[in-house]
Amino acid sequence: MLFGAKKPEPFFAAWRDAETDGPMTVNIDPGQIESPAHAGIMIADWMHHIARSMAQTGKAEGEQAAMNQMIAVLEAELNDPTDEIEGSIET
Repeated sequence: MLFGAKKPEPFFAAWRDAETDGPMTVNIDPGQIESPAHAGIMIADWMHHIARSMAQTGKAEGEQAAMNQMIAVLEAELNDPTDEIEGSIET
């Protein structure tokens, strides 16, 4: 069971327009995220999965190399975002 959900439902979905660097659309179901700390754990889990996929597809020299690069870029993006976040939660 997914954090009290009656059936598995997506709590996060993201996609880009046709361009690789095009705008990204993100849908989040905050009802399935218990707290900011819980969100941090989920983001760390996603990063591990992404690092593994980058290593397995030859886009990084290994999982740790991918993770190190992602953390460096994540910190830079958090400190000085390249884009402003738009939108809001629909209620």
